[in-house]
Amino acid sequence: MQQRQSNMELCRIVAIVMVLVLHSDFAIFGWPKTMQELHVPLLIAECCCIVAVPVFVMISGYFSIHLKLKSVVNLAYICLFCALLKILYNLSTNQPFDINNLFFISRSNWFIPVYLGLMLFSPALNALCEKLEKKQLSITLATILLFTFYMGYFPARPQCGIGMNNGGSVYEFMLYYLIGRYIRLYGVPQFIRKNSVLLYIVGSIILVGAYYFVVKYGLGHFANKILMTSSPLIMFNAACVLLTFERINIQSTVINHISKSVLAVLLLHSCKAGMEILRPLYQNIFENYSCGGALCLWTIAIVGTFATCVIIDQVRLVSYNYLQKIFFH
Repeated sequence: MQQRQSNMELCRIVAIVMVLVLHSDFAIFGWPKTMQELHVPLLIAECCCIVAVPVFVMISGYFSIHLKLKSVVNLAYICLFCALLKILYNLSTNQPFDINNLFFISRSNWFIPVYLGLMLFSPALNALCEKLEKKQLSITLATILLFTFYMGYFPARPQCGIGMNNGGSVYEFMLYYLIGRYIRLYGVPQFIRKNSVLLYIVGSIILVGAYYFVVKYGLGHFANKILMTSSPLIMFNAACVLLTFERINIQSTVINHISKSVLAVLLLHSCKAGMEILRPLYQNIFENYSCGGALCLWTIAIVGTFATCVIIDQVRLVSYNYLQKIFFH
């Protein structure tokens, strides 16, 4: 078995922590459209972490998905494990049994069915990248990016679309995948590679400034367009994050083990049961504590949520390893 690259596994972990941040700010309090609703620390966090999903999918493209029965079974088992925990939670809190929970892949989280779609298309995407030369792939990517930008911001007709869903569609996942694959195969200019951290910071500052500007000058209805994860700037920021971790030289069994739980962290914290616990927690932090205290408690809550989900997922890992020995050996 090929050894996991800890630098990229660490990138996966950071990406899922960014998701935890995203689900604790605007997802809880709503998208601010007026200066009264706008809290700058939350805006900064949102703009810095909005790259989470693109980064996660770019990593898949970086290594390329090899569609195998074992991979699909592992994904299904993660979803089934989390679905069973949701059912147990509902029973323990006297909530009605929801048969939809048994549809553990389609009902688990929007990310899972979209990622499954990406997995099914991955053989074709891999073949495309192998057949096209660098120049051809560059032109293809640039064309798709321009078209995506146009359809995202200036659609010809409201009912005319290409399957875009603010970063949550198979089309957009395939685009992220191709960007990650391009970076692995052909790299990027040395200036971008060497200054990826600085460029990511600059890009995030531009996002903060643009969002603040449109809200301040009464254009709040346009604010959510600034943070569309299909925008070229956010894709560029996501690529900078990937490039930053690509340069890190580290090998750790602890990081590699923790990274096995990133999907479980996503499913456990973002399900209805998880948000029933976390939503009032975050609301209490930001409504009852000053800025400094709120930031400290917010950080503790996010780290605690991540650690709790990873610990719970050890049950799944142990049970899956046992079943794997039976059925795949």
